[in-house]
Amino acid sequence: MNTCQIDDVKKRLEKMEEVLADAAGGFLLARVPVKTQDIDLLTSIEVGINMILADLEQVTSERLDLTEQLEQLRGERK
Repeated sequence: MNTCQIDDVKKRLEKMEEVLADAAGGFLLARVPVKTQDIDLLTSIEVGINMILADLEQVTSERLDLTEQLEQLRGERK
C-alpha cells in the first residue's frame, strides 16, 4: 500500500470517528461520506455506519412522538 492510499484510509477512518462522535453527542443527522466510484473494504463500513445512524434517527424520532402522545393522554386524564 503506497503513502497516498494510507493517507486516504487514515482520512476516511478519522471521518468515521468524527461522525460517530457527533452521533454520540446527539447529532443523529451526521453521516459518513461514501465514495461510490471506488468501492473497497471501508465502503461497506461507511455504508453500515450510515444505515445504523439512519435507523437510530428514525427510532429516536418515533420514541419522541410516542412520548409526546403519552404525555398528552396523561394530561387528558387529569
